[in-house]
Amino acid sequence: MHTTKLTILAGSLSLILAAPFASGVTYAVDDFESYSLGSINGYNGGTGWSGAWTATAGQSVVDVSSNPLTYTVNGGNTLTGGGKSLQLTGTSEYAAYRDLASSQTGAIYISYLMRVDGTVIENNDFASMWLNNPGTAASNPGPSTGFKANNGDGAGTEDFFIRPYHDGTNAGYAGDVTLGETYLVVAKFEASGANGSLYDTFSLWINPDAWDEANPDTVYTGASYIDELNRLGFRSANLNNGTTVLIDNFTTTDSFEEAIGGINPTAVPFDPGAGLGMAFIGWFAWRRFKRRLSDKQAA
Repeated sequence: MHTTKLTILAGSLSLILAAPFASGVTYAVDDFESYSLGSINGYNGGTGWSGAWTATAGQSVVDVSSNPLTYTVNGGNTLTGGGKSLQLTGTSEYAAYRDLASSQTGAIYISYLMRVDGTVIENNDFASMWLNNPGTAASNPGPSTGFKANNGDGAGTEDFFIRPYHDGTNAGYAGDVTLGETYLVVAKFEASGANGSLYDTFSLWINPDAWDEANPDTVYTGASYIDELNRLGFRSANLNNGTTVLIDNFTTTDSFEEAIGGINPTAVPFDPGAGLGMAFIGWFAWRRFKRRLSDKQAA
């Protein structure tokens, strides 16, 4: 009897894993491939937007065909930015921004490929993605996430952050940036209900595996000033001495799976029918532990 139940359970799990993973709703995307090289200001490609990019001088579409931004998600697919990327330089709160075709509420995932190029990373080299407004508390800023070298002031070694508004104190940090390496950045913005409909829970993944939805690299909680998303933009700061930040595959969605480019079940080494379920769970737990231990040792 017990053997029969286990066999049925194993078979059911096999069917679940073999079934296609449900995809979410994608609100807006841009891969910058349809643009000519040069300033991104005025370009209107991608889908899900109500108008063109508005950008300051120095924020340009550049040719990366000889070294495209590419990242392969473990257990997922390979994300390739193609031959063109958005390059952020200098210092500008409104480096480049764009309105969505329709405002969105509820849990929102935003993801993009990112690479820092140059010869040196210095404290507070900065390139962030913001929601609605990048300003200070007095101007109702939105949450933001991105690259902020060494916690900004050198107090830590982490280079990625997520925060509820423009502030030098309230933020969660994770991961380290290596010059020339491409990263997949995934951020989730949601309202817990503890602060009404205001977004107040902010999760960040750097190079997530396909099964990492419940395991972000950092989570920060605290009420923001917004309860819906209508504009997305980038802010640059202190990007000098030849340091630039490349952005590609910019995606806004309601799904973690969509944010990481989809899940590839055939890449997951799990065969419940062969009795490998516990080995699968233990292997991934050990792998996650080793990765986090390695991060701490590097820090």
